[in-house]
Amino acid sequence: MVEQNNVPPVASKLTLPLAVAMAWFFSINPHDSNWRELYISKNSASSDGIDASRGALVFESWPLELQHWLKLALPFHVGCSKQDAERILYRLRTTFQKIEGADLLFVEVRKYLDRTDGRLPLRNGAFFGLSDDAKRLMPAAMAARFLKVRPERISSLWSSGALKGQSTMRGARRLTFIEKSSLENGSSEQLTSKEGAAALLGISIHQVALLVKDGFLKVKCGIHGVGMITDESLEKLCSNTKSICIPRNSNSNLDVMPVSEVTALRHQRIASVVQHILSGQIAAFHVPACVPIFRQIYVKKSDVLQLRRSEGEPAALSVRDVSKRLGLAVRMVPILVRAGCLQAKLSSGGELEKRSVLESSVAAFHSNYIMTAGIATKLKTSTKTVMRIARNAGVVPVVSSSSILGISAVWRLSVIKNIR
Repeated sequence: MVEQNNVPPVASKLTLPLAVAMAWFFSINPHDSNWRELYISKNSASSDGIDASRGALVFESWPLELQHWLKLALPFHVGCSKQDAERILYRLRTTFQKIEGADLLFVEVRKYLDRTDGRLPLRNGAFFGLSDDAKRLMPAAMAARFLKVRPERISSLWSSGALKGQSTMRGARRLTFIEKSSLENGSSEQLTSKEGAAALLGISIHQVALLVKDGFLKVKCGIHGVGMITDESLEKLCSNTKSICIPRNSNSNLDVMPVSEVTALRHQRIASVVQHILSGQIAAFHVPACVPIFRQIYVKKSDVLQLRRSEGEPAALSVRDVSKRLGLAVRMVPILVRAGCLQAKLSSGGELEKRSVLESSVAAFHSNYIMTAGIATKLKTSTKTVMRIARNAGVVPVVSSSSILGISAVWRLSVIKNIR
């Protein structure tokens, strides 16, 4: 068993198929007239054209032994013909191109060829060519492997401007090449996920989204197509908020609460509180601690409540609060809103927003509407009898009942009086 200390450093970077192919490829004399036969057959390692120790040395002294092999295979000092150079490099490319992890080998070969610039007669644009574009650009397929994304994703990133490069037609095919500097910048962009931003600030992902909506945080599309928060905007929000706070050693005042908990006071948004802190409309206090930033910054409850009243917005309740007040199932609240029995603020998609049902409409509900069960209780009869009486009288409910959906009928008090 080989000790860990004796394992060549490059071995940890090689895949098994690549290591096997390299050991055999570099064991064969590149100038042997029977090179192809020796490489394909692999039936004997004792042939004159095969030196197994040479293949082992490539791993042992990486990349020096590889450079030595290239020096022997491409002897610049005696003059290497274009045909010989292209033949050997073509073998190298076709042998390893489809093997995972071969970029490690190709990078070292290109570095060696770069140091011998002008002495190797290779055409511009060749796989191992030394043109400026070859040094500056990387094929889309290789860029995809570098970023660990699908090749199609590279094309869309280039089209959107997230990656820099160029696209050219080769016959009927369009090929995309990406600037290596753009790849390096893209792979190391200072971005944080929304979940990470929420953990850093000590708030929910929903509140992070509201901070983005109000412009306190900036979102950028990451390499993998996911909206990410820029670290610059995160640091700016934290530093600006802390700089305006009054330093404190403790939070012993019972009237104060951390900014992260202001959502516990109904109808409050962290983004709105932060905006008023930064504008100086409410005082904030900073208590240093090993907790997320918005748990270190405190505001007075009375200030937050006064802020709400000064904004003049009508009081509103959540769906769960409405269901408790009216004694109804939660599923009934959106139905009552759509039927016009309750007033609420709806999103662009027609969905109820958080804490959007007006408290005034909830308070007036029992003065204007009644459920079938309430009628049956007052008349001391069953709900089936109430439904039959209403049907005979031609009275139609505001909300029809459905036993399948678990919906109870809702009636206007002004109309239901006629059937009593």
